[in-house]
Amino acid sequence: MSKGRLRTDLVDLTSGQSVTAEDDIDLVDVATVDVAVDGIDLVDLEIVDASPETQQHPPSPWTPPTNWRYQGWRRLAKRSFDVAGSFVLIIALLPVLAVIAVAVRLSSQGPVLFAQERIGLHGQSFRMLKFRTMHVDADRRLRADEELWAEYVAHDYKLPPESDPRLISIGDWLRKTSLDELPQLFNVLRGTMSLVGPRPVVVPEFDHYRRTDSYQWLKPGATGPWQVSGRCTVNYPERSDIVDAYADSWSLTEDVKILLKTIPTILSRRGAY
Repeated sequence: MSKGRLRTDLVDLTSGQSVTAEDDIDLVDVATVDVAVDGIDLVDLEIVDASPETQQHPPSPWTPPTNWRYQGWRRLAKRSFDVAGSFVLIIALLPVLAVIAVAVRLSSQGPVLFAQERIGLHGQSFRMLKFRTMHVDADRRLRADEELWAEYVAHDYKLPPESDPRLISIGDWLRKTSLDELPQLFNVLRGTMSLVGPRPVVVPEFDHYRRTDSYQWLKPGATGPWQVSGRCTVNYPERSDIVDAYADSWSLTEDVKILLKTIPTILSRRGAY
């Protein structure tokens, strides 16, 4: 079996310091790391490693217009807003994060956090964090059933919860309430994501965006235009069109509007599964 080098950043959430560790692992294996809060072993992290070809997706030739607003001081303002907003939300939601972590741990065997390779800014891959909503062998279960895999691809890489054998007991509830997405605040704080932007996608999904590829010129968002436009009820190519329109007319004001729309969208659970 081939080997690969896994680079893992372990973050002390109390000090903000990170320690980098490298180790050889099988490319298809799952590794775990510990995350500590105030010295207490709270959660561990499931990392689904990717093959080398998914580590970087070369940018397509789309170039933003010369009058594009997402540059200069506006880019700095957006990043400042991301840092301040994610930090405040993490502090405010720490009790919620802790309760969900315990619930996931008690509901099934395996780590609490799940990190999946997604495509980010300029086509670079990053590990997006989520609370684990599936069994640790979810990918094997999905690929072992050819009909299930075909349904998964046909429905834009989604499965309805009633036919998804990968979900743990509280997985469906976490998804419908979007609580599984809360760990992405740490991605925002670190800079691999933004509070608002295109939804980060996996490599096969990224092919749907190559028509204009405005996706690559904005950091993926914890929320964004797709989420407030129907989420899983919006399929390709309409989903790609929504991202293109957002990129063309991007503004800080629009980001704030999307954030405000996200709250009722989550509460209504529209398009969530």
